[in-house]
Amino acid sequence: YRPAGTPAIGEKSPVLVIIHGGGFVGGSRAEPNLVTIARAFAGRGCVVASLDYRLAGDQPQPSARVANILQAATTGITGPDRTQRVAAVAAIDDALTAIDWLRANADRYNIEPTQIGLLGGSAGAITSVHLAYILDDYG
Repeated sequence: YRPAGTPAIGEKSPVLVIIHGGGFVGGSRAEPNLVTIARAFAGRGCVVASLDYRLAGDQPQPSARVANILQAATTGITGPDRTQRVAAVAAIDDALTAIDWLRANADRYNIEPTQIGLLGGSAGAITSVHLAYILDDYG
């Protein structure tokens, strides 16, 4: 979502990353309430990236860059709880990938890569909080 009337070049806009909820088993970036929020922030001058992430039913395999988080989250945990925790770490991994992509494409989309905000509800809030704590570790 881009601010209305903003040219593709010129002053760079901050970015808001919206991460949907759904207990790491459901949800989508296309949820009407998230679209409303994204449009409202775009109307206030932000570029908004609303993302999807791998869910528990996808049997995600988080990448090596979050291996330490995966180990801490799943040690001694089995069954459905482990499946959900693996999906939660995969969501962090996917959101990190989205942030990397936004930074790499900052000029293309006229965004300020040092001004990235995070917003989420439920599982999206959990993911956002984890990202806020670990982004320093990943640059």
